[in-house]
Amino acid sequence: METQTIINSDTEAINQLNRLFQTQKAAFQQNMMPSYQERMGWLTQLEQMILSNQGLIAEAVEADFGTHPAELTRITELLGPISRVKFAKKNLRKWMRPKGRPVDRVLFGLAQNKLMYQPVGVVGNMSPWNFPIDISFGPLVDMLAAGNRVIIKPSESAPHTADLIKKLVEETFEPSLVAVVTGGVKLAKAFSQLPWDHLLFTGGPEIGKQVMAAAAQNLTPVTLELGGKNPTIITEDNLTEKTVTSIMATKMVKAGQMCITSDYVFIPEGSTQRFVSLCEQALGQLYPKQIDNSDSASIINTHHFRRIESYLADAAQNNAKMVEINPAKEAVDVNGRKIPLTLILEPTDDLLVMKHEIFGPILPVKTYRKIDEVISYINKRERPLALYIFSKDQNVIDKIINNTISGGIAINAVSLHAMQASLPFGGTGNSGMGHHHGFEGFIAFSKAKPIFKQAPIDGSSLLFPPYGKAVNRLLDFLLR
Repeated sequence: METQTIINSDTEAINQLNRLFQTQKAAFQQNMMPSYQERMGWLTQLEQMILSNQGLIAEAVEADFGTHPAELTRITELLGPISRVKFAKKNLRKWMRPKGRPVDRVLFGLAQNKLMYQPVGVVGNMSPWNFPIDISFGPLVDMLAAGNRVIIKPSESAPHTADLIKKLVEETFEPSLVAVVTGGVKLAKAFSQLPWDHLLFTGGPEIGKQVMAAAAQNLTPVTLELGGKNPTIITEDNLTEKTVTSIMATKMVKAGQMCITSDYVFIPEGSTQRFVSLCEQALGQLYPKQIDNSDSASIINTHHFRRIESYLADAAQNNAKMVEINPAKEAVDVNGRKIPLTLILEPTDDLLVMKHEIFGPILPVKTYRKIDEVISYINKRERPLALYIFSKDQNVIDKIINNTISGGIAINAVSLHAMQASLPFGGTGNSGMGHHHGFEGFIAFSKAKPIFKQAPIDGSSLLFPPYGKAVNRLLDFLLR
């Protein structure tokens, strides 16, 4: 009965989605170039909607995770969208202004070039469960700033937050401008198959491939944010309490369920015990208790909790050296879906924790002799969404930056680059394609339209037949 109810619900949601899509298509046809004032009004509505519902948002996220402190929700779910709104409002007039471009010398003085950014139309956003508010409303800033109509499909794995997103949007925006549909896998599949003018998907690479394949049937442009195994590199000169505390604090955000957290760490050979001690010290200060602690988030659901346990079991069965950082010696809380952070020292590449994005409180630790070994290891694997360097040596930092490819880099910090509204955010290769955030987000959801205007004197007629000496003299000049 429950399965049938879900199927019926998804069927109804798909019908609603199709109606909303047609409504927004028609609305866009009526207003294909919204004014600066209109867009500023939409951004202000979004900003006020988020700020005036902080309590409800915190309650919904907590209901989905089990434990997710309100302060963590404000940091991870609200700061991003609000910063992006403020940045977009400050820069929108400049972004919208047509930009002059040089005229090729064949027509110099006889024409004008300019580039304008036009909304693409109706945009879809498939947001994930781990950042349900941030990635539903953050990209919405870019999409509205660019003048588009938007439909959001939140993850069914965070149903309380998805329902709240739907409620807040319906109370704030006309459905012809912004709408939300909620449902399961069947709805998600139908969502990806619509002929969007642009589609944003945030999730894992395997589902990302399916979304891209579905979008390809309509030649729909896609932005994919897919995560990956993010390396963190520590050099000898910066293996400090501050460095390790930064890594541990970020690793524990949402219990490691963050696509830009440290997925594994490189430390200099011979420094393992020092690193372990610093981890124990840092976690003892940050989380004297990890289980019985309202400041520590839970794993989102039983499926993911068991997945994390399977990674630990696999490491144990393969005789990996494991160090549980558990200051209060607490037992795993199956019902509360909490598990202490575990270091896996010198993991072999056949372990599950080295094959998959971990998305949980496990941190593999590898040692190296020379930085070239680290660069080679990273470059032989899929390109990560983020790469972190903790070093005081600018030459080493530059070497890593120039000889690796990743979605983004933070130096002497973890994840903070993603909080910068002025920087584009996006992956490369297996970790995704395309960007959102800031000006790059604005242009991602715009069509850059080149406009050429010829002067009353038609310079191009110099290149018309009949051909002869005059044309060849002109071509000789132009081709020099």
